[in-house]
Amino acid sequence: MNKNFYFLIVPIMLLTILMAVLHQAAIAEPSEPEAITTSTLWENGKALTNNSNTNVSAIQPAIATAPGGKTIIVAYMKQTGALDSPEDADPFYVRSTNNGRTWSQPAKIYQNAALPTRFVDITLDSNATGHAVWTENEVQLRYSKQSQWAGNSFTTIHSIPTGFGNLIDSPKIIFKGSNRLHVVWSQQTSFDGDIYHMTSSNGGTSWSTAAAIGNDGSVNSVSPSLAATDNGNLHVVWEAQIASFPSTHAEIFYARSSNNGVTWTSPITISQVINPGPDRVFAQPKIVAQGNSVHVAFENRPNDQEQRAYYATCTSGCANINNWRGNDVTVQNYRVKNTDPAFLKPQPAILGGCAVVLFSGINGDPGSNDEKIRESSSCGNWSSNPTVSGVDSVLSGNLRAIRPSVVSSNGWWLYLAFERKGSTRSDIYFVRNIPALYLPVIIKQ
Repeated sequence: MNKNFYFLIVPIMLLTILMAVLHQAAIAEPSEPEAITTSTLWENGKALTNNSNTNVSAIQPAIATAPGGKTIIVAYMKQTGALDSPEDADPFYVRSTNNGRTWSQPAKIYQNAALPTRFVDITLDSNATGHAVWTENEVQLRYSKQSQWAGNSFTTIHSIPTGFGNLIDSPKIIFKGSNRLHVVWSQQTSFDGDIYHMTSSNGGTSWSTAAAIGNDGSVNSVSPSLAATDNGNLHVVWEAQIASFPSTHAEIFYARSSNNGVTWTSPITISQVINPGPDRVFAQPKIVAQGNSVHVAFENRPNDQEQRAYYATCTSGCANINNWRGNDVTVQNYRVKNTDPAFLKPQPAILGGCAVVLFSGINGDPGSNDEKIRESSSCGNWSSNPTVSGVDSVLSGNLRAIRPSVVSSNGWWLYLAFERKGSTRSDIYFVRNIPALYLPVIIKQ
């Protein structure tokens, strides 16, 4: 048998085998890809701070990631005195440049022992440079770029007069576009609060004049959250505390700007898409964007021991309430610690095309310390609230998991920072999910 025969017969045999395989595939039915009902796979939590044997606490984490997700930063408030002493708190941070596998040692953003410091928030620009905002002495809004942190330098970008009922609260900062930063916050004067906005078009070197978003004296507006979609639109949500005799209820408001915050649409009440019953005390909204869609999570809190988490989303025309839809993402009421209550603080994220909401809460005795982080997914029809296993791995005894802060990277990674709180001290912990790849499978009948 000569070589020419081999060169001819081998390709024919391979072609015959391939045709048989394709024929078998043609008569088989493809199975459905496995649904991602939750993120399911979590790495064990790791400590970003270590205060268990010190007189220091780390509280209120805020997490952000640079475009691409490789660099992550977690800011938090470091307290060196009593947990209820804001004058003993300073903004600190830790940083990872390898998707959260390893982290830097904690370092200061700014330290000042004299004045009350609160509410640090953080963002990363396209060069993975950090930008932070916080409040000082309750009436100053301060900003600092990462190059300023080691030198304890900052810029007061906005302030109001000191006075009874005057307060700057809960600032949030994001980076979007070419060197542009946006900041929103709640500002109260004589207990009447409105949401304000400022922008910088040169990476924080200078800032626009503060301007109110939907200034309405009939409500007290607090707890804003900010996101930007790919089309350049800004989207803001906040909690509006509406006085109505004989009690006060709260709704979630929304507004949009298509010109970098120069003008805003009239606020609409997006919590209208939710009908929890007669008790409407919506709070703690958080908004994120993916593409040109926005996703909002918030809670209803008629009392500490009757709380639920909700989700609302819009893909276009979001200034019209008819373009919003919403869901209850909890399967029951959740409780918080009766002697030290915290919000559920629902956090929305996108995971593999599914909307996911993470929140903290107690399922059971509010006198216990069994406060954990739970998750719910649109791909599971919001039908279950399993705990995050990576958080569970670092909880025991009197330790609780509260104040989650979540960011999604590339639609597949979830990065979660949370406060692990003990009886006297708190630390910041980090958990990330392990992305699971689900492929269609050809099965033989």
